Amino acid sequence: MPTRTEIKEIEEIRDPYPKDFAGRLRAFRKKLKIKQTEFAEMLHIDIQKCRRYESIGTEPDVETLKKMASILKITVDELVGYKPAAINIATDILDKSGIVFKKVEDEDAYILYRYKTDDEIGHPDLNDLPYFVCFSKENNILSPADALLSVKDSRTDDLCIFFGPERSEDNKIDINEFLNYIVETKLSTAKLKICVFEAKRRTDSIIKTALNETYAAFYPTVFRNYVNDEKYSISSVEIRDILPEIFPERLRALREGCHFSQSEMADEVGLSLQTYNRYETKNAQPSIDMLKRLALKLGVSVNVLTGFKLDYLNEALFFLEKVHIKCSLDKETQLYYVEAPDKENAKKLNAKALHFCTYQAKHDVDLKIKDDLKNIFDETFTPIFWELVNNHQNLKLDTIIDENDYEPYLYELDLMNKPVFSEKDTNEDPDD
Repeated sequence: MPTRTEIKEIEEIRDPYPKDFAGRLRAFRKKLKIKQTEFAEMLHIDIQKCRRYESIGTEPDVETLKKMASILKITVDELVGYKPAAINIATDILDKSGIVFKKVEDEDAYILYRYKTDDEIGHPDLNDLPYFVCFSKENNILSPADALLSVKDSRTDDLCIFFGPERSEDNKIDINEFLNYIVETKLSTAKLKICVFEAKRRTDSIIKTALNETYAAFYPTVFRNYVNDEKYSISSVEIRDILPEIFPERLRALREGCHFSQSEMADEVGLSLQTYNRYETKNAQPSIDMLKRLALKLGVSVNVLTGFKLDYLNEALFFLEKVHIKCSLDKETQLYYVEAPDKENAKKLNAKALHFCTYQAKHDVDLKIKDDLKNIFDETFTPIFWELVNNHQNLKLDTIIDENDYEPYLYELDLMNKPVFSEKDTNEDPDD
């Protein structure tokens, strides 16, 4: 595991920019060798206002933030220094792995749930049978994971449980007996993060390369099928944002999409209801720190929250590079040449068509093999994770796990601003 010194060096390499907004803005501007006067002109503001942004105290509004990021050729997330908290990354990994857990109310701790192993049960009559079959009060058969969720959510009164595959009164067991087959482990947030990131690190060392190669082996064929389809060789695809463009309306739509009330949002981010309401009624602009808090609560990036438009094409080209597909731009025609195994069959696509084929092929491959890849990950990660949890008494609390080291596998890559595609209406009146 990395030492504190190593962690500090890693963080400085990954994000060499200051933590405060003013310092970051100044550093990104200087990196591109843009003078303050030039920057002010680009933003259409006076030089004094521009200088105040680079001296701690004055912060831009949402629209100015987006303009700044575009000029500096970075994202709003990079400009404000936003990244999900380590515990959010850890719990996301647990969710994806199907591990049941819950946050302990009013404590900096979590409870994890699992079934006892055969060795822990020590009941020879049960070794050759499923532990039990669970039914909901609606008489639906529940999976073992769903039964654990019922325990987590304190809904055990809804369960009807039987030993073995036969549903008979002789096989029916009491709920308390059922609970004896479940292990609950309480961990501090610090220890939970250590267990998750260390299990992920060990899993990566075993299977990451194999998983990425498996995914990359499928992708090129599917991608080239789209590329070779003539209907995608023209600009017949539009990219649209399903959320409102104006920030107050966008914030409201994201909140309602998460089924949060205004009062719940206000409580979560430490505001009065009146103050939060002004964010949704165009009467107030959130600070940069508040933008980060809102994004974290809504489970989105600051890019998505503010409506910042990423350079989707560059992201698509970066992804194609990862799966070893070569594309080159003809600057004269502005068409992209997609190399093929048979070089004579290389295809020319415009930017929108290339963009569409890249994302649509990824979507298709995800649906085709994601479950298999996830199973490979789970079969490796889950036992390592539980081994660490079961020996958590031996974990040192001063152990540092670098959460920045977490990188999704290719098949997990889920771009926050994944575009929504729709075909152009070819009968549309061009004068409209």
